[in-house]
Amino acid sequence: YNDQGQRRTDVDQQAAPQGREGKYRLPLLGAPVMLQSMDETFPGYLPFIKENQPHLMFTPEECQKIIDISKNQYSDDAGIGGGEGRGAIEKKIRDADLYGVHLNRETAWIFDKLGNIVSAANTHHFDYDLAGITHSLQLLHYRHKPDEETSGHYNWHIDSGPGQSAMRKISMSVQLSDPKYYEGGELEVFDHGGPIVAAKEQGSVHLFPSYMPHKVHPMTGGERWSLVIWVHGYKRFR
Repeated sequence: YNDQGQRRTDVDQQAAPQGREGKYRLPLLGAPVMLQSMDETFPGYLPFIKENQPHLMFTPEECQKIIDISKNQYSDDAGIGGGEGRGAIEKKIRDADLYGVHLNRETAWIFDKLGNIVSAANTHHFDYDLAGITHSLQLLHYRHKPDEETSGHYNWHIDSGPGQSAMRKISMSVQLSDPKYYEGGELEVFDHGGPIVAAKEQGSVHLFPSYMPHKVHPMTGGERWSLVIWVHGYKRFR
């Protein structure tokens, strides 16, 4: 707010320094949302889909623009563990192609949109002490591989743990692919004692605490693209 009590819209809207080590500070809450208060319960899985917050979803054009980032780089095999690094390659546990999405002039719009989404979700649902997005995003490509031992999948796991991942607070997954072009590949979250299978709507955003177990079911047809983001905090469990 300025000296006259009017809300400023230019605060914290600038992108963080470019490069792999840049940190993205969350912007002020933008578009209004109506979410159920979570003051008396632990925050759990939260989807932004057409039925509740369609203005916080990614459009099909935006989804394709993110997928097209893969055309300008070679993929890595997605690993397990290893903090923010590549980690160990265990295809029986995780089988996906990984592309890094780093903060720069061409991708700043993605970080800006994600920042608004996180600000809305944290204000009305999680209420965590957040630092922001502190490293690059993961663009993941899951493929059905009928002639190989494994198809695209990721077994049950959690995103927080020892080392740099200890400060992960919120995990996010954006469904980039149109579900009519693939089968299987469902995101499933074990939310406070019960499994929830995420909607496959293109552009939908799915958020949950990083300590929650979740998995990606094996692909049984086609290919699926998703964008994975972790939002960090300053202290554990706050």
